[in-house]
Amino acid sequence: MSFFGSVVKGIGNAAQDVIKKGISENWKKINSMSQNRLEEIYSEREESGQRDTTHTLIVLALVVKNPFIIDSSSNSEDLIRKVKSIKRSIELEESREFREIREAIRSFENKFSSSDS
Repeated sequence: MSFFGSVVKGIGNAAQDVIKKGISENWKKINSMSQNRLEEIYSEREESGQRDTTHTLIVLALVVKNPFIIDSSSNSEDLIRKVKSIKRSIELEESREFREIREAIRSFENKFSSSDS
């Protein structure tokens, strides 16, 4: 690999590390919030159309805390794509937070795969 290729690869790895750290830190904050607060934030973000990674993590936390809050109308293509992206980003990570997120993703997938049938 050339010097330039090594530099580009290093930058890519650093960017992935920053993304994973952000996911982990956001999950810690989100997971410590009450269900009512999560529902408030979820509603605000739905109304404003702010559907970023934090929104996706809030959806995952709500699916775990109260699966009936999130219904199949929330099961948009964009949300599914973001859940899959998070799943890929953390697949090799082994911290408690990432295990919790993977469990939430499994719950999300089970909930929406069974509602599609």
